[in-house]
Amino acid sequence: MLELLVAFLFLLAVAGGGAIFLFPWETLATAGVWLLALGASFGVPTGVLYHIHLARALGARGLLPEGWYWRPLELHPLLDEGRERTWVLIWCYLGAVGFLVMVLGLVALAAAAILVFVRPDGVSLLG
Repeated sequence: MLELLVAFLFLLAVAGGGAIFLFPWETLATAGVWLLALGASFGVPTGVLYHIHLARALGARGLLPEGWYWRPLELHPLLDEGRERTWVLIWCYLGAVGFLVMVLGLVALAAAAILVFVRPDGVSLLG
């Protein structure tokens, strides 16, 4: 199963690398900026809520070590099974989605920057 996932991600990367030539660099840059804004406006608040809920859950039992906020994922095994774990981890996953959207925006901006040098006329392959 892992091999299938790696093959799929490889094909996705190859297809994505070729697909950037279908769009003008301005379109990719605009999409990148919007994706960064969307990811940040969603991911940052959910990440903050994740840290707050994790601190409340573990702090009440005195299980928060000093500097816990730098490596909070290591504290997940200390969460009680059930509602507490679910309530904390849902915010973790939502923050991760926001981060991935931001990464997608950075990839789009990088693709736009590459196209400025590769194809300075800005014309896409679609016309």
